[in-house]
Amino acid sequence: MKGGNQIKLQVAGNCYIKVGGSIFSNGTISVSSPDGDFDVSSQASATTGNFGNDGSTVDFLYVGSAGVVTLDFTGTNYVPYVEVAPVTYPVSLTPYVQKIGSITVNTTKLPLKQVWMQLQMQWLPLAKEQ
Repeated sequence: MKGGNQIKLQVAGNCYIKVGGSIFSNGTISVSSPDGDFDVSSQASATTGNFGNDGSTVDFLYVGSAGVVTLDFTGTNYVPYVEVAPVTYPVSLTPYVQKIGSITVNTTKLPLKQVWMQLQMQWLPLAKEQ
């Protein structure tokens, strides 16, 4: 697809839009719709592999009602595949908020990131045993 080309897709509601990728692409893919929102509005079209060899895709999550999604291309894009995969579970695009702080255990003050990593290290072996 050359820059300025578009693909318009009819969607039934929440879905993933997967565009086959290529290491030879050199542009961007932007998505828009008057009927919903996306997790990201634009991405580079180049991937680390080729769709035909390893299934590499550029993915967008659409959250909204039935309607039309438009893919806009800039640069040069190899598009061997386009998939619209329905999302059948409830989903929202609530922004991620990273919390900062610390926890004091006895007299030792630990940053939350370190506490989370320690909890994961303790929890993962327990989860595998079950």
